[in-house]
Amino acid sequence: MPPPRRAPSRKKAGPHASRVGRPPGKSSAQTRAEILAGARRQFERVGYERATNRAIAAEAGVTAAAIYQYFSSKGELYAAVVHETLEELMPRLRAVAEAAPSARAALSAMLREALDNERRRSSMRFLIAVPMEMQRDPEVAEALVAQPGRFFDLVVEIVTRGARNGEIERAKTERVIGLYVAALMGLAAQGAVVPADHAEAALKGFIELLEGTLFDPIK
Repeated sequence: MPPPRRAPSRKKAGPHASRVGRPPGKSSAQTRAEILAGARRQFERVGYERATNRAIAAEAGVTAAAIYQYFSSKGELYAAVVHETLEELMPRLRAVAEAAPSARAALSAMLREALDNERRRSSMRFLIAVPMEMQRDPEVAEALVAQPGRFFDLVVEIVTRGARNGEIERAKTERVIGLYVAALMGLAAQGAVVPADHAEAALKGFIELLEGTLFDPIK
């Protein structure tokens, strides 16, 4: 009877061994950035609830196990994507808002800035949908705490400044803020179910409504 075959020995991981699932030649920071980018594409495309770690990993070019090396849950990953998107977009929005001559111009300028290129359009679509995701999923709300408030805080700041300068009646500030935010959330919901060019046309129409040019007669 032949002797039993010995199982092949496994080499111990050395100090320079890659983490599980990390693509060869990629640093930890690169892998994390690619996971965040892949996650944002998935969250924007299908929403938080329908996005799976497997799909996010495929989008990022890593294994599903690699995601857990950086984020303990999908909620934590979503919060990280929101934070990164805000850090990228908010300085530009604040700059154009502060440079605008009036509150109406500032509210319009922020949206025009977001339409300036595809990256900013994508960021704005993603951020506008965040409050809806927070309402749908307690894990998202808990993970985010107050992060998405930065954009809406800027809207409040602009409208408050407009009231202080006499552009907006103080009694109407809540109406202006509520209508602006509700319109953006509605546009985000519409963007999830219609072609991109239709969603962009609706956003441009809202900008023209803000600027008072939507119903201009044909010249």
